[in-house]
Amino acid sequence: MNKEKQLLEDLLSNIYHSYNENLRNKVEEGELIKIDDAENGDFFDMEVNDLIQIKNDLDDTVSQLSHKLVRLIGRQKEMENSISHNCDVVSAILQAYSSKKQLVP
Repeated sequence: MNKEKQLLEDLLSNIYHSYNENLRNKVEEGELIKIDDAENGDFFDMEVNDLIQIKNDLDDTVSQLSHKLVRLIGRQKEMENSISHNCDVVSAILQAYSSKKQLVP
């Protein structure tokens, strides 16, 4: 189970980083963000170091949330497996009961 969990985390991490790289490319190409001077004028007045700090903070937040997402998806998979196992048990009980019911004259 530990190996499967690690593979899932690696897969989700690769997906996230691939998506994040595509997102950055779109931002650099100007496809994603359109700057409106009236609403975003505050960014133009900020120092470069402050903007870099904001970017780093956002990267950290995205990284933390991505890690939480990976854990939650792993937990969701475990719960799905548990539910599937419980359904198999109930099905087996129902099949055993119905076959006994048919054998009695």
